[in-house]
Amino acid sequence: MWMVNSNENSKFHKTETSKIDEVVIKWFRYACAKNVPISGVLLQEKAREVVRTLGLDTLKASNGWLEKFQIRHNISFKSICGEEKSVDPNHVTDWVEKLKSVCQG
Repeated sequence: MWMVNSNENSKFHKTETSKIDEVVIKWFRYACAKNVPISGVLLQEKAREVVRTLGLDTLKASNGWLEKFQIRHNISFKSICGEEKSVDPNHVTDWVEKLKSVCQG
């Protein structure tokens, strides 16, 4: 899954490519907020879709574009377990206490 860090590069110039980036990063943040796992291939395909929608022919969404997109928006690959949000904190607390008693014995 891809994650965005909070300190994005602010030296980004306004071009047709920046409009594409703007749409893709907005979609990316929305998908992350919904816990949708996002791969580089998915980001590239979304960029190609945006290019077609905007009627532009300026971007091929290559691996080089993906790498630069990640750098521009400070995105890094992180492995995230999706089960985290489904765990009840009370069960964790109970298990920690149980584990302490097991370890003492």
